[in-house]
Amino acid sequence: MDSLPDEIVSIIITNATAHELTQLSQTCKRLNRLAEPLLWTNVEFHHHTFHEACDLKQPSPMISASQRFYYWGTEYSGQCKAEKFFEMLQDLLFEDIGRLKQLCSRVESICTVVRSKIDFWQILPYFTKVRALELYGDSSYFDQNEHRSFCPSAPTLSKLRYVKLDGSIPTDVAKWILESCSTVERLELGLLDKPIESRATMEDDFPRLPEDIYSPPEDPTYGRLWGWAVIPRPLSGFLPFHKDATSLGLPRLRHFYLCQPSQSNLSSRMVSYFWSTSAEVSAHKDWENILQASCETLETLSVEQQIGIEHGDGAVDDAEGFFRSDQDGLGSERLMDMLEKALTERKFPALKRVYLKGIVVGSKERGEPIGDVPGGRFMRFLQTKGITCEARLGEGYWFHGDDGMGPSAEWDARDDDWEEELLASVDGQL
Repeated sequence: MDSLPDEIVSIIITNATAHELTQLSQTCKRLNRLAEPLLWTNVEFHHHTFHEACDLKQPSPMISASQRFYYWGTEYSGQCKAEKFFEMLQDLLFEDIGRLKQLCSRVESICTVVRSKIDFWQILPYFTKVRALELYGDSSYFDQNEHRSFCPSAPTLSKLRYVKLDGSIPTDVAKWILESCSTVERLELGLLDKPIESRATMEDDFPRLPEDIYSPPEDPTYGRLWGWAVIPRPLSGFLPFHKDATSLGLPRLRHFYLCQPSQSNLSSRMVSYFWSTSAEVSAHKDWENILQASCETLETLSVEQQIGIEHGDGAVDDAEGFFRSDQDGLGSERLMDMLEKALTERKFPALKRVYLKGIVVGSKERGEPIGDVPGGRFMRFLQTKGITCEARLGEGYWFHGDDGMGPSAEWDARDDDWEEELLASVDGQL
């Protein structure tokens, strides 16, 4: 390649894999100069099947699956490469912070599972030019109290356009990222609070609030069921000014996606699930504040609930059976009430589409919402406001009852086509 001009070499190396670029960058200074920016512009550790599956459901707003630059290799998975990547950055943090700033400032997008024992969060503020941030926190590698090295007063990320936060992420980090969202056009949240072990519900000092306990107070085993499985709770208190919606600025937000585990009211289940409605209501208050802060620009709202199911629960064969057996949809009532209240109290002039997933709407086969269930009532409410709405089947949230942890964050794709089955739709034309 020595005889080829830089323009030709650049075209050639744009078709190289991450592993090939790494090898080229080590051959000479010239190739390193041309290859290094490609290695650092987009940091993506998922397998290509992960985003291919995601794009089938909802295309990414910035980078399609085919355009992403994958670090996944034939010999080393994305998980291994992510761990080495974080270790290298942490070494630079202590040994050569100037080089750390130089490299991190080249990154425009980050998409990774955060599973490393290395404290990635203290490095995050150095990605000053990142425009797309997709972080999937793995609960099995997470402890809120172990991430105290993060500086919440660090300068915010001023270039952000797309943010996705999923799973277990430190509250201070989530607050700081949300404070950086004044330029964000698309926001996706599926944040979880710290898990609760089953045995914790049987301790004498465990708070037993009536609204947190599913079994009736007159039940002799009230608060004492052996092996109670605690459905993971949605995170609350993650907004930078969560008590004052007017302080939250989201002047460019056009697409907002929300996801939470949810309770089930299934009489056929083999375990009695513990569900915290107080945690759910607190999370909904934060979500409502985000809706209020984006009411002028919001065009699309996507809302998903995943019925909490403990691994080993044999009441039904799978999550689809759980969902189809739920006839009253009461697990969605608080969420539907909050959304209707938010859309009633404020005007949303740009809102044209609402997507529901995992929410019972009492529908006929791919028809209109019927029956007096919260999801169906909400769809009919949207229809009166001229907003198009689709409801799809959704999936379950499989968690471990012993430690209360959710599923491990995924590096590649699963085959769950039934999740996208259309249940009902309403036309927004008045």
